[in-house]
Amino acid sequence: DPADVLLTPDGQQLKDLAPGCVVATGAPRRQAQLLALRPDLKVCGIRGNVETRIRKLMDGEFGGIIMAAAGLRRLGMEDRISQVFSFDEFVPAPGQGIVVVQSLADSPWKNLWKKIDKPTVRLQAEIERKFSRLIGADCYTAAGCLLEIVGHQAQMRATVLSPDGTNCVRFTQAGPVAEAETLLRAAANL
Repeated sequence: DPADVLLTPDGQQLKDLAPGCVVATGAPRRQAQLLALRPDLKVCGIRGNVETRIRKLMDGEFGGIIMAAAGLRRLGMEDRISQVFSFDEFVPAPGQGIVVVQSLADSPWKNLWKKIDKPTVRLQAEIERKFSRLIGADCYTAAGCLLEIVGHQAQMRATVLSPDGTNCVRFTQAGPVAEAETLLRAAANL
């Protein structure tokens, strides 16, 4: 699940948060997208594991947290989610939600890895990582991209924002999966 989610102590959604409410997230991409949607909110950074972050939320250190849905679901904590953001609201980080296995080419587990490999997911990961490389993004860049594949069709979403969310460029284009590289190049030329 590549989506970003909001957690609040009382289940409030983003639209319900009071102006000036403090929302925590560790990612510049999430901070910028949050401010693009709600410039009236205050954003602060947060570090620590999932349990520590949720404890800080419940202790009242801030009014909300934005996190990755995948991590919460893997930990069985999806009941903490107050809102799942659409990909129009929050474009995920490249590769967000994808689990990767990497091994030596001559690994004795090579046949197992081939059995669990999903070519469409591998393509998604490769295209999304290439997007980051092409635009020169790193973990401090407020940028996201997502390649969605349904059948033989692909849809590429990308966004690049200023840190404060005031400047935002978005890209959405669909085409055949076979043209994923073309979609990638178009997105990288934002």
